[in-house]
Amino acid sequence: MDTLNIGLKKAHILAKKGATHEVVNSITAKVNYATKSYSNRREAFERTVKIFKGDQ
Repeated sequence: MDTLNIGLKKAHILAKKGATHEVVNSITAKVNYATKSYSNRREAFERTVKIFKGDQ
């Protein structure tokens, strides 16, 4: 099994820890380990949180 599949299979476990920057970063580290997309992921996370809270 390659590293990407291992990361994807464990991402849901990490996601259950909550909606925090630390959790988003830990998931990004598993799923997108070979990219430099952390800032994009954080921005998307912040937008999503605002939308779900109704703070568009």
